[in-house]
Amino acid sequence: MSALYFSYGAWMYSRNLKATLSDWSLAPRLARLPGHRPIVDRLGGMSVEPAAGDEVWGIAWRITAEQLTRLDELEAVSFDRYRRHLLAINVGGQSLEAIGYISPHPAGGICSTHYFSAVMTGAIEHGLPQPYIERLEALGPRWTWLDPHNPACERPE
Repeated sequence: MSALYFSYGAWMYSRNLKATLSDWSLAPRLARLPGHRPIVDRLGGMSVEPAAGDEVWGIAWRITAEQLTRLDELEAVSFDRYRRHLLAINVGGQSLEAIGYISPHPAGGICSTHYFSAVMTGAIEHGLPQPYIERLEALGPRWTWLDPHNPACERPE
């Protein structure tokens, strides 16, 4: 069994996700989730919430059942950190169903610089639209997200 996974936060960064989950069967594809907006939840993680007329950009990955189980662990589903949802996303003009993780916690937190660096690096790496990248930057910590001493924070070539 395989599933489509929609990532819109730190898991957009290929190096992080591929180091954790291997054997990808589909290259990452640019995707969007209509009717939602990006937020930082009160615990400092990226999430989405319903918002008519808005959209969240991210990456669609094809994953195996084993990888999905691992993502459940990483997203702390059993501790109610995130909840798995079936989302209606758009990939290349085609409507598809994908699994995504949404926080049950309300907006209002601040991301750590390290976490937010992965979000921004993934967004740039995959070519998310520049106006959307600027929206993401506005959600981040009020200091630079590029840390020259952290290889996870390198701007992709």
